[in-house]
Amino acid sequence: MKNCKKHIVYFNQGFLCNNYLSIVLFFFLILLQTKLYSQPWISINTSYNSCIYEHHFVNSNLGWFITESYNNSLFKTTDGGYSWNEQIVPMYSYHSYEISSIYFQDSLNGVICGSYYSPHTGAILISNDGGNNWDIKYLSQSTSEYLLDIKWDNIIIFVKTNNGKLLRSSDTGNTWLSINTPIYYIVTDYLYYNSETIYLSAIDILDVVSYFAKTTNGGNTWLKTEFPDLYYANSIFFINPNVGWICGRLGKIKKTTDGGNTWFDCYAGVDDWLQDIVFYDENNGWLVTDKGRIMRTYNGGQNWVTEFQSDTSLNTISLTADGYLFASGCNGKIYKSAVNLSNILESHKHFHVYPNPASTTLTVITGIQNQTESIIELYDMRGKRVLATTTRQSETTVNVSFLPAGVYSCTVSNDKYWETVKVVKL
Repeated sequence: MKNCKKHIVYFNQGFLCNNYLSIVLFFFLILLQTKLYSQPWISINTSYNSCIYEHHFVNSNLGWFITESYNNSLFKTTDGGYSWNEQIVPMYSYHSYEISSIYFQDSLNGVICGSYYSPHTGAILISNDGGNNWDIKYLSQSTSEYLLDIKWDNIIIFVKTNNGKLLRSSDTGNTWLSINTPIYYIVTDYLYYNSETIYLSAIDILDVVSYFAKTTNGGNTWLKTEFPDLYYANSIFFINPNVGWICGRLGKIKKTTDGGNTWFDCYAGVDDWLQDIVFYDENNGWLVTDKGRIMRTYNGGQNWVTEFQSDTSLNTISLTADGYLFASGCNGKIYKSAVNLSNILESHKHFHVYPNPASTTLTVITGIQNQTESIIELYDMRGKRVLATTTRQSETTVNVSFLPAGVYSCTVSNDKYWETVKVVKL
Protein backbone atom coordinates (compact mmCIF):
# COMPACT_ATOMS: atom_id res chain seq x y z
CA MET A 1 0.00 0.00 0.00
CA LYS A 2 1.20 -1.41 -6.43
CA ASN A 3 1.22 0.09 -10.51
CA CYS A 4 -1.78 1.21 -12.38
CA LYS A 5 -2.45 0.36 -15.95
CA LYS A 6 -1.14 2.93 -18.38
CA HIS A 7 -2.97 4.07 -21.49
CA ILE A 8 -0.61 5.14 -24.28
CA VAL A 9 -2.27 7.47 -26.76
CA TYR A 10 -0.78 8.23 -30.16
CA PHE A 11 -2.16 10.82 -32.53
CA ASN A 12 -0.88 12.89 -35.42
CA GLN A 13 -1.69 16.06 -37.25
CA GLY A 14 -3.90 14.34 -39.77
CA PHE A 15 -5.93 12.77 -37.00
CA LEU A 16 -6.47 16.09 -35.25
CA CYS A 17 -7.17 18.19 -38.31
CA ASN A 18 -8.90 15.96 -40.82
CA ASN A 19 -10.75 13.21 -39.06
CA TYR A 20 -13.69 14.51 -37.05
CA LEU A 21 -14.97 10.99 -36.41
CA SER A 22 -11.64 10.00 -34.87
CA ILE A 23 -11.76 12.96 -32.51
CA VAL A 24 -15.24 11.94 -31.35
CA LEU A 25 -14.13 8.33 -30.93
CA PHE A 26 -11.02 9.39 -29.05
CA PHE A 27 -12.95 11.34 -26.41
CA PHE A 28 -15.55 8.59 -26.26
CA LEU A 29 -12.73 6.22 -25.38
CA ILE A 30 -11.59 8.47 -22.56
CA LEU A 31 -15.14 8.53 -21.20
CA LEU A 32 -15.39 4.75 -21.41
CA GLN A 33 -12.07 4.31 -19.66
CA THR A 34 -13.24 6.58 -16.84
CA LYS A 35 -16.40 4.48 -16.49
CA LEU A 36 -14.36 1.28 -16.60
CA TYR A 37 -12.17 2.34 -13.71
CA SER A 38 -14.82 4.19 -11.68
CA GLN A 39 -15.37 2.91 -8.17
CA PRO A 40 -19.00 2.26 -7.11
CA TRP A 41 -19.90 3.14 -3.50
CA ILE A 42 -22.53 1.75 -1.16
CA SER A 43 -24.03 3.45 1.89
CA ILE A 44 -23.68 1.75 5.27
CA ASN A 45 -26.49 2.24 7.78
CA THR A 46 -25.16 3.16 11.22
CA SER A 47 -28.54 4.17 12.74
CA TYR A 48 -26.85 7.27 14.21
CA ASN A 49 -27.37 10.82 12.97
CA SER A 50 -24.46 12.57 14.68
CA CYS A 51 -21.10 13.42 13.11
CA ILE A 52 -18.64 10.55 12.83
CA TYR A 53 -15.27 11.94 13.88
CA GLU A 54 -13.21 8.94 12.89
CA HIS A 55 -13.48 5.34 11.71
CA HIS A 56 -11.00 2.50 11.52
CA PHE A 57 -11.57 -0.67 9.51
CA VAL A 58 -9.14 -3.57 9.77
CA ASN A 59 -10.72 -5.25 6.74
CA SER A 60 -13.93 -5.09 4.72
CA ASN A 61 -15.98 -6.61 7.55
CA LEU A 62 -14.34 -5.54 10.81
CA GLY A 63 -14.34 -1.90 11.87
CA TRP A 64 -15.08 0.75 14.49
CA PHE A 65 -16.21 4.37 14.54
CA ILE A 66 -16.57 7.16 17.11
CA THR A 67 -19.19 9.92 17.06
CA GLU A 68 -19.75 13.25 18.76
CA SER A 69 -22.97 12.24 20.55
CA TYR A 70 -21.50 9.18 22.28
CA ASN A 71 -18.22 10.50 23.63
CA ASN A 72 -17.35 7.50 25.78
CA SER A 73 -18.35 4.78 23.30
CA LEU A 74 -17.03 2.99 20.25
CA PHE A 75 -19.28 1.27 17.75
CA LYS A 76 -18.06 -2.01 16.27
CA THR A 77 -19.13 -4.06 13.26
CA THR A 78 -18.03 -7.54 12.26
CA ASP A 79 -20.25 -7.85 9.18
CA GLY A 80 -19.23 -4.89 7.06
CA GLY A 81 -21.63 -2.41 8.70
CA TYR A 82 -24.91 -4.32 8.57
CA SER A 83 -25.01 -4.32 12.38
CA TRP A 84 -23.20 -2.34 15.08
CA ASN A 85 -22.48 -3.00 18.76
CA GLU A 86 -21.74 -0.25 21.27
CA GLN A 87 -18.61 -0.64 23.40
CA ILE A 88 -18.48 1.70 26.40
CA VAL A 89 -15.15 2.80 27.84
CA PRO A 90 -15.29 2.51 31.66
CA MET A 91 -14.94 5.52 33.96
CA TYR A 92 -11.76 6.27 35.89
CA SER A 93 -12.09 7.63 39.44
CA TYR A 94 -15.74 8.35 38.67
CA HIS A 95 -14.80 10.46 35.64
CA SER A 96 -16.15 9.72 32.16
CA TYR A 97 -13.92 9.34 29.12
CA GLU A 98 -14.16 11.19 25.80
CA ILE A 99 -12.55 9.40 22.86
CA SER A 100 -10.58 11.44 20.34
CA SER A 101 -9.08 8.71 18.14
CA ILE A 102 -9.09 4.95 17.60
CA TYR A 103 -6.77 2.47 15.91
CA PHE A 104 -6.94 -1.33 15.75
CA GLN A 105 -4.12 -3.54 14.45
CA ASP A 106 -6.31 -6.61 14.15
CA SER A 107 -9.49 -8.13 15.58
CA LEU A 108 -8.13 -8.04 19.13
CA ASN A 109 -5.49 -5.35 19.66
CA GLY A 110 -6.51 -1.70 19.61
CA VAL A 111 -5.70 1.67 21.16
CA ILE A 112 -7.69 4.81 21.89
CA CYS A 113 -6.67 8.25 23.06
CA GLY A 114 -8.78 10.96 24.63
CA SER A 115 -9.47 12.54 28.00
CA TYR A 116 -11.08 11.97 31.37
CA TYR A 117 -12.95 15.00 32.66
CA SER A 118 -13.29 16.88 35.96
CA PRO A 119 -10.45 17.68 35.89
CA HIS A 120 -9.26 17.20 32.31
CA THR A 121 -6.68 14.39 32.08
CA GLY A 122 -5.35 13.04 28.78
CA ALA A 123 -5.32 9.25 28.66
CA ILE A 124 -4.26 6.40 26.35
CA LEU A 125 -5.97 3.01 26.69
CA ILE A 126 -5.23 -0.38 25.10
CA SER A 127 -7.53 -3.32 24.47
CA ASN A 128 -6.48 -6.91 23.77
CA ASP A 129 -9.95 -8.36 23.31
CA GLY A 130 -11.43 -6.36 20.44
CA GLY A 131 -12.57 -3.37 22.49
CA ASN A 132 -14.55 -5.10 25.20
CA ASN A 133 -12.08 -4.21 27.98
CA TRP A 134 -9.51 -1.42 28.25
CA ASP A 135 -6.35 -0.84 30.29
CA ILE A 136 -4.94 2.63 30.97
CA LYS A 137 -1.39 2.96 29.57
CA TYR A 138 -0.85 6.70 29.92
CA LEU A 139 -2.26 9.53 32.02
CA SER A 140 -1.23 13.10 31.28
CA GLN A 141 0.50 15.09 33.99
CA SER A 142 -0.87 18.36 32.62
CA THR A 143 -4.48 19.48 32.37
CA SER A 144 -3.53 21.50 29.27
CA GLU A 145 -2.36 18.45 27.27
CA TYR A 146 -4.96 17.12 24.87
CA LEU A 147 -4.41 13.81 23.05
CA LEU A 148 -5.91 14.14 19.57
CA ASP A 149 -4.86 11.26 17.31
CA ILE A 150 -3.31 7.81 17.70
CA LYS A 151 -1.67 5.26 15.37
CA TRP A 152 -0.26 1.80 16.11
CA ASP A 153 2.04 -0.25 13.90
CA ASN A 154 3.38 -3.49 15.39
CA ILE A 155 4.82 -2.36 18.75
CA ILE A 156 5.27 1.35 17.96
CA ILE A 157 2.47 3.71 19.02
CA PHE A 158 2.40 7.42 18.14
CA VAL A 159 0.03 9.99 19.61
CA LYS A 160 -0.52 13.58 18.43
CA THR A 161 -1.06 16.24 21.10
CA ASN A 162 -2.43 19.77 20.98
CA ASN A 163 0.89 21.51 21.71
CA GLY A 164 2.89 20.46 18.65
CA LYS A 165 4.37 17.41 20.38
CA LEU A 166 4.17 13.70 19.65
CA LEU A 167 4.20 10.85 22.14
CA ARG A 168 5.91 7.60 21.17
CA SER A 169 5.95 4.18 22.75
CA SER A 170 8.12 1.32 21.47
CA ASP A 171 6.97 -1.24 24.06
CA THR A 172 3.20 -1.40 23.50
CA GLY A 173 2.44 1.55 25.75
CA ASN A 174 4.41 0.67 28.86
CA THR A 175 6.75 3.67 28.55
CA TRP A 176 6.38 6.91 26.60
CA LEU A 177 8.78 9.42 25.05
CA SER A 178 7.79 13.01 24.28
CA ILE A 179 9.03 14.23 20.87
CA ASN A 180 9.31 17.93 20.15
CA THR A 181 8.44 19.00 16.63
CA PRO A 182 9.32 22.31 14.92
CA ILE A 183 5.61 23.16 14.91
CA TYR A 184 4.39 25.49 17.65
CA TYR A 185 0.82 25.66 16.45
CA ILE A 186 -1.41 22.79 15.27
CA VAL A 187 -0.19 19.47 13.87
CA THR A 188 -3.07 18.42 11.60
CA ASP A 189 -1.86 15.00 10.46
CA TYR A 190 1.18 12.75 10.59
CA LEU A 191 2.53 9.35 9.57
CA TYR A 192 5.62 7.31 10.30
CA TYR A 193 7.63 4.49 8.74
CA ASN A 194 9.51 3.51 11.90
CA SER A 195 10.36 5.03 15.27
CA GLU A 196 12.85 7.41 13.61
CA THR A 197 11.15 8.55 10.38
CA ILE A 198 8.11 10.81 10.84
CA TYR A 199 6.26 13.08 8.37
CA LEU A 200 3.68 15.63 9.48
CA SER A 201 1.51 18.49 8.24
CA ALA A 202 0.65 21.52 10.34
CA ILE A 203 -1.00 24.94 10.28
CA ASP A 204 -0.52 28.39 11.77
CA ILE A 205 -4.03 29.82 11.90
CA LEU A 206 -2.90 33.33 12.80
CA ASP A 207 -0.56 33.66 9.81
CA VAL A 208 -2.71 31.49 7.50
CA VAL A 209 0.29 29.28 6.66
CA SER A 210 0.69 25.51 6.35
CA TYR A 211 3.81 23.45 6.94
CA PHE A 212 5.40 20.10 6.18
CA ALA A 213 7.99 18.69 8.57
CA LYS A 214 10.09 15.55 8.39
CA THR A 215 12.59 13.82 10.66
CA THR A 216 14.68 10.72 10.03
CA ASN A 217 16.34 10.58 13.45
CA GLY A 218 13.43 10.38 15.85
CA GLY A 219 12.91 14.12 16.18
CA ASN A 220 16.44 15.29 16.91
CA THR A 221 16.45 17.34 13.71
CA TRP A 222 13.67 18.28 11.31
CA LEU A 223 13.29 19.42 7.72
CA LYS A 224 10.57 22.09 7.66
CA THR A 225 8.84 23.48 4.56
CA GLU A 226 6.42 26.42 4.58
CA PHE A 227 3.41 26.63 2.21
CA PRO A 228 2.08 30.22 2.25
CA ASP A 229 -0.49 29.37 -0.44
CA LEU A 230 -1.86 26.19 1.16
CA TYR A 231 -4.22 27.36 3.86
CA TYR A 232 -5.17 24.68 6.36
CA ALA A 233 -3.26 21.56 5.37
CA ASN A 234 -5.74 18.95 6.59
CA SER A 235 -4.17 15.65 5.59
CA ILE A 236 -0.88 14.08 4.55
CA PHE A 237 -0.30 10.75 2.82
CA PHE A 238 2.88 9.10 1.52
CA ILE A 239 2.70 5.94 -0.59
CA ASN A 240 6.43 5.37 -0.01
CA PRO A 241 9.23 7.41 1.60
CA ASN A 242 9.59 9.56 -1.53
CA VAL A 243 6.11 10.12 -3.01
CA GLY A 244 3.50 11.95 -0.98
CA TRP A 245 0.65 14.48 -0.98
CA ILE A 246 -0.73 17.17 1.34
CA CYS A 247 -4.24 18.53 0.78
CA GLY A 248 -5.94 21.63 2.13
CA ARG A 249 -8.54 24.28 1.52
CA LEU A 250 -9.94 25.49 -1.83
CA GLY A 251 -9.02 22.31 -3.69
CA LYS A 252 -5.28 22.78 -3.26
CA ILE A 253 -2.86 19.84 -3.13
CA LYS A 254 0.92 19.69 -2.82
CA LYS A 255 2.88 16.69 -4.13
CA THR A 256 6.48 15.57 -3.63
CA THR A 257 8.49 12.84 -5.36
CA ASP A 258 11.73 13.29 -3.40
CA GLY A 259 10.67 12.76 0.20
CA GLY A 260 9.53 16.32 0.84
CA ASN A 261 12.60 18.20 -0.34
CA THR A 262 10.65 19.84 -3.16
CA TRP A 263 6.92 20.20 -3.80
CA PHE A 264 4.75 21.09 -6.77
CA ASP A 265 1.11 22.09 -7.08
CA CYS A 266 -1.88 19.94 -7.94
CA TYR A 267 -5.52 21.04 -7.96
CA ALA A 268 -8.64 18.99 -7.36
CA GLY A 269 -10.69 21.18 -9.70
CA VAL A 270 -13.13 22.27 -6.97
CA ASP A 271 -13.08 24.95 -4.27
CA ASP A 272 -14.01 22.54 -1.45
CA TRP A 273 -12.07 21.97 1.73
CA LEU A 274 -10.15 18.74 1.08
CA GLN A 275 -10.54 16.87 4.36
CA ASP A 276 -8.59 13.63 3.92
CA ILE A 277 -6.57 11.87 1.22
CA VAL A 278 -5.40 8.29 0.59
CA PHE A 279 -3.59 6.50 -2.25
CA TYR A 280 -3.54 2.87 -3.34
CA ASP A 281 -0.41 3.30 -5.45
CA GLU A 282 1.44 6.20 -7.08
CA ASN A 283 -1.38 6.71 -9.60
CA ASN A 284 -4.68 5.85 -7.92
CA GLY A 285 -5.86 8.04 -5.08
CA TRP A 286 -9.03 9.30 -3.39
CA LEU A 287 -9.99 12.25 -1.23
CA VAL A 288 -13.10 13.50 0.58
CA THR A 289 -14.37 17.07 0.89
CA ASP A 290 -16.51 19.21 3.14
CA LYS A 291 -19.15 19.33 0.39
CA GLY A 292 -19.60 15.57 0.38
CA ARG A 293 -17.50 14.65 -2.62
CA ILE A 294 -15.46 11.48 -2.95
CA MET A 295 -12.95 12.35 -5.65
CA ARG A 296 -10.50 10.13 -7.50
CA THR A 297 -7.29 10.58 -9.47
CA TYR A 298 -5.87 8.13 -12.00
CA ASN A 299 -2.58 9.96 -12.60
CA GLY A 300 -1.02 10.65 -9.23
CA GLY A 301 -3.03 13.75 -8.38
CA GLN A 302 -2.70 15.80 -11.55
CA ASN A 303 -6.39 15.42 -12.44
CA TRP A 304 -9.37 14.57 -10.25
CA VAL A 305 -12.97 13.53 -10.93
CA THR A 306 -15.92 13.33 -8.55
CA GLU A 307 -16.66 9.65 -8.16
CA PHE A 308 -19.47 9.94 -5.62
CA GLN A 309 -21.56 12.77 -4.17
CA SER A 310 -22.87 12.49 -0.62
CA ASP A 311 -25.60 14.72 0.81
CA THR A 312 -23.43 15.65 3.80
CA SER A 313 -19.89 16.69 4.63
CA LEU A 314 -17.28 13.91 4.68
CA ASN A 315 -14.36 13.91 7.11
CA THR A 316 -12.19 10.82 6.64
CA ILE A 317 -11.29 8.19 4.07
CA SER A 318 -9.20 5.06 4.55
CA LEU A 319 -8.02 1.94 2.73
CA THR A 320 -8.06 -1.50 4.32
CA ALA A 321 -5.36 -4.12 3.94
CA ASP A 322 -7.70 -6.27 1.83
CA GLY A 323 -8.35 -3.47 -0.67
CA TYR A 324 -11.58 -1.72 0.36
CA LEU A 325 -12.17 2.01 0.83
CA PHE A 326 -14.28 3.53 3.62
CA ALA A 327 -15.38 7.16 3.91
CA SER A 328 -17.32 8.74 6.77
CA GLY A 329 -18.74 12.10 7.80
CA CYS A 330 -21.72 13.92 9.25
CA ASN A 331 -25.22 12.59 9.93
CA GLY A 332 -23.82 9.15 10.74
CA LYS A 333 -22.82 8.48 7.14
CA ILE A 334 -20.30 5.79 6.18
CA TYR A 335 -19.66 4.74 2.59
CA LYS A 336 -17.82 1.61 1.42
CA SER A 337 -16.32 0.76 -1.95
CA ALA A 338 -18.42 -1.94 -3.56
CA VAL A 339 -15.53 -3.92 -5.03
CA ASN A 340 -12.04 -4.95 -4.01
CA LEU A 341 -9.48 -2.51 -5.41
CA SER A 342 -6.67 -5.06 -5.23
CA ASN A 343 -8.47 -7.39 -7.62
CA ILE A 344 -9.16 -4.58 -10.09
CA LEU A 345 -5.96 -2.57 -10.05
CA GLU A 346 -3.47 -5.39 -9.63
CA SER A 347 -4.91 -7.24 -12.60
CA HIS A 348 -4.48 -4.12 -14.72
CA LYS A 349 -0.72 -4.38 -14.29
CA HIS A 350 -0.70 -7.34 -16.66
CA PHE A 351 -2.72 -6.10 -19.60
CA HIS A 352 -2.49 -2.88 -21.58
CA VAL A 353 -2.58 -1.98 -25.24
CA TYR A 354 -0.96 0.53 -27.56
CA PRO A 355 -1.32 2.55 -29.67
CA ASN A 356 -4.81 3.55 -28.73
CA PRO A 357 -6.33 4.83 -31.01
CA ALA A 358 -4.82 2.37 -33.53
CA SER A 359 -4.83 2.43 -37.33
CA THR A 360 -2.96 -0.64 -38.63
CA THR A 361 -1.64 -2.69 -35.71
CA LEU A 362 -2.44 -3.11 -32.02
CA THR A 363 0.11 -4.37 -29.51
CA VAL A 364 -1.19 -6.23 -26.45
CA ILE A 365 1.07 -6.63 -23.40
CA THR A 366 -0.11 -9.39 -21.08
CA GLY A 367 2.84 -9.60 -18.67
CA ILE A 368 2.86 -13.42 -18.99
CA GLN A 369 5.26 -15.39 -21.15
CA ASN A 370 5.76 -19.11 -21.91
CA GLN A 371 3.72 -20.17 -18.88
CA THR A 372 0.09 -19.47 -19.64
CA GLU A 373 -1.75 -19.31 -22.94
CA SER A 374 -3.75 -16.10 -23.34
CA ILE A 375 -6.67 -15.56 -25.70
CA ILE A 376 -6.86 -12.13 -27.33
CA GLU A 377 -10.25 -11.18 -28.80
CA LEU A 378 -11.76 -8.06 -30.35
CA TYR A 379 -15.53 -7.44 -30.34
CA ASP A 380 -17.42 -4.68 -32.12
CA MET A 381 -20.07 -2.59 -30.34
CA ARG A 382 -22.78 -5.10 -31.34
CA GLY A 383 -20.95 -7.87 -29.50
CA LYS A 384 -19.73 -9.65 -32.63
CA ARG A 385 -16.25 -11.13 -32.37
CA VAL A 386 -14.13 -9.75 -35.22
CA LEU A 387 -10.67 -11.03 -34.23
CA ALA A 388 -9.27 -13.84 -32.11
CA THR A 389 -5.77 -15.20 -31.52
CA THR A 390 -3.84 -17.08 -28.87
CA THR A 391 -0.38 -16.32 -27.52
CA ARG A 392 2.16 -17.38 -24.93
CA GLN A 393 4.21 -14.20 -25.39
CA SER A 394 4.20 -11.25 -23.02
CA GLU A 395 3.83 -8.87 -25.99
CA THR A 396 1.77 -9.64 -29.10
CA THR A 397 1.03 -7.43 -32.13
CA VAL A 398 -2.13 -8.05 -34.14
CA ASN A 399 -3.24 -6.63 -37.48
CA VAL A 400 -6.33 -4.41 -37.26
CA SER A 401 -6.00 -2.58 -40.58
CA PHE A 402 -8.93 -4.51 -42.08
CA LEU A 403 -11.39 -3.36 -39.40
CA PRO A 404 -13.77 -0.45 -40.01
CA ALA A 405 -13.24 2.69 -37.92
CA GLY A 406 -15.06 2.49 -34.62
CA VAL A 407 -14.90 1.47 -30.95
CA TYR A 408 -14.06 -2.13 -30.04
CA SER A 409 -13.70 -4.19 -26.88
CA CYS A 410 -10.34 -5.91 -26.52
CA THR A 411 -10.48 -8.90 -24.18
CA VAL A 412 -7.59 -10.92 -22.81
CA SER A 413 -8.34 -14.09 -20.85
CA ASN A 414 -6.19 -16.82 -19.30
CA ASP A 415 -6.12 -18.88 -16.13
CA LYS A 416 -4.93 -15.85 -14.12
CA TYR A 417 -7.34 -13.10 -15.17
CA TRP A 418 -10.07 -12.00 -17.58
CA GLU A 419 -10.07 -8.36 -18.57
CA THR A 420 -11.53 -5.95 -21.15
CA VAL A 421 -10.54 -2.48 -22.34
CA LYS A 422 -11.97 -0.21 -25.02
CA VAL A 423 -9.96 0.38 -28.21
CA VAL A 424 -10.53 2.96 -30.94
CA LYS A 425 -9.80 1.98 -34.56
CA LEU A 426 -9.08 4.93 -36.84
